[in-house]
Amino acid sequence: MAYVGDSVDLTTGYCTDADDDTARLVYIWDLDGSPEEAQTVHVTLKRAGNFRVVLRVSDGNDTSEASLTIEVKAKPVRPVSAPYGWVVPVAVLALLAVLTLVAIYMLAPARLRRDDERKTSGSQARKVRKASGAKHRALDREEE
Repeated sequence: MAYVGDSVDLTTGYCTDADDDTARLVYIWDLDGSPEEAQTVHVTLKRAGNFRVVLRVSDGNDTSEASLTIEVKAKPVRPVSAPYGWVVPVAVLALLAVLTLVAIYMLAPARLRRDDERKTSGSQARKVRKASGAKHRALDREEE
């Protein structure tokens, strides 16, 4: 078994026969449909699944074949941990708390001004209503 991204070197076991004709042997690797002639091949496994390798050896007269299937799996995902344990999450929370307090402080004066304006405009409107009411009452008395 291997993982995606792993590199594998495949090599032949050198053998001799009675005729001592190893110099004339031809090694052809079939790597999932891609033939390559060499005694050793370097393969990088690029995808998960079964990777089939076939080796054909020929001396010009006869050919022998051997096959191998390599099971390729996705690399396991390791959990990411904070380099300083609990320090980083606590620092992030502290920063968020400070930013929240700054935002509240920056927005508070504007909100208080708006509240003051509403109070002022409300009291002025009451004064206007009182004055106009008194004016209308005076006009009503003059008409009588």
